[in-house]
Amino acid sequence: MPTNYRNYLGTEKHYDVGAALQFNLATILGLREHHKFMDIGCGSLRLGRLLIPYLEKGNYYGLEPNWWQVEEGIKKEVGQGLIDMKDPNLSNSDSFEMSFGVEFDFVWAFGIFTHATRDQIKKCFDEFVRESHDNTMLVANFVEGNDSNTDEWRYPGFVPYSPSFFENMAEERGLKFRLINYPQFIESKKWFIVSKNDARDIVEEIGEESKFYKKFREQIL
Repeated sequence: MPTNYRNYLGTEKHYDVGAALQFNLATILGLREHHKFMDIGCGSLRLGRLLIPYLEKGNYYGLEPNWWQVEEGIKKEVGQGLIDMKDPNLSNSDSFEMSFGVEFDFVWAFGIFTHATRDQIKKCFDEFVRESHDNTMLVANFVEGNDSNTDEWRYPGFVPYSPSFFENMAEERGLKFRLINYPQFIESKKWFIVSKNDARDIVEEIGEESKFYKKFREQIL
């Protein structure tokens, strides 16, 4: 087990603000406390430590195959008391299955498609279709580049894909795809939204909101 869970994905100096940027994006997209939120690859609850107290009891869901990260997050970031009070649903799954018996309002995949194979991404899209309603959003980031053909999860390191790769995958399932103009720590990384309904209006509004965060990003790098 790595000695520092905060350095396992990304760098420790961005651990706090990386969570804040995600939380802010989620609320800009309309996240409210009554929504059900699926955090794929929830890790040490970097984002979860903000979402668990924000959401109503039982509305945070997390998948994480590296369970030691979840244990570290509970011990050092969230605390067992908050876990007992808010009752998040945490699963030690590596299959991308979101079978909790609910329809999610948000499905979040930060730092997942940046390392995943095509088959893993397809599985995630298929699960999204099955466990979502018309207004559910799949929000994810990826590393832009020539489409990869890797057949295994790559970490450390990144797996690049083009925007058209994700757009085609969405269209094949009757979904709408939109890129989001929102900052990240690495310029080649991009955000997108996938939904059953078109998110054009939301994406245009984020373009205006993100002007502030671009300045914010310049200050913290």
